[in-house]
Amino acid sequence: MHFLKETGVILFVKDYERSRVFYRDQVGLPVRYEKENLTCFQFGGSYLLVESLWGEKQLPIPNNNSPVLRLNVEDINAALQDFKERGIDAAKMEFEWGIIGQFKDPDGYAVELCQWPKELYERHPPIL
Repeated sequence: MHFLKETGVILFVKDYERSRVFYRDQVGLPVRYEKENLTCFQFGGSYLLVESLWGEKQLPIPNNNSPVLRLNVEDINAALQDFKERGIDAAKMEFEWGIIGQFKDPDGYAVELCQWPKELYERHPPIL
């Protein structure tokens, strides 16, 4: 897709202020810009747009089919400790393909910290 400039994720949230503070202060995402009821965060090589519900939009109820926001990290244990100090207690799970720490945002969406094995990064380096 030669025309693609950037990718992003938009989350429509019930309590905008609570979600904005959560992603800024607890998750620690840098703010790119803010408008009334909308904050755009740097999200790795893309962006995360947190926006309040407006008009007749219906917010989907987070469930097992809801999107999962993943933040890849080099050291899962250090990241989990850092997040715990910021008030986020993530459930750590280990798999043959890597380790995750999963928690929920204020609207119930899943967010994961993920550490893949070094060999995987060497075969498939991230595109930033």
